[in-house]
Amino acid sequence: LAFHCGCPFAEAPEQAAFALLDGGDGGELPAFNPGTDRDPHLSCTVMIQLERLDGGGLTSWRGPGILDRRAMRLPLPAGFWAQRAPRAFPKGLDFFLTAGCEFVGLPRSTSVSPMMQEVA
Repeated sequence: LAFHCGCPFAEAPEQAAFALLDGGDGGELPAFNPGTDRDPHLSCTVMIQLERLDGGGLTSWRGPGILDRRAMRLPLPAGFWAQRAPRAFPKGLDFFLTAGCEFVGLPRSTSVSPMMQEVA
């Protein structure tokens, strides 16, 4: 990222333009810059490396680009979802979750809620 995107190395999480995390327990998320109402594009983009992109608790995603809703089972700890809770839009963090060559994007505009059963 430093070479291809010109991102400087940050001394503290709140200064990071991009962050790469392993596992995403969520404890570090509040430290990253969510941007401001005036400059939401200055928020941090967080990339989280996972072992796989399935096998977690069932969640329902809604938002721009999703027709109705999307069921997802990302293996993220409960702490992640609590820390990711949406902030006053347009502020917030955008996420890319990766596992090997697979990835999924989770923009700040996506609403995520737990589900009890599959949606048809």
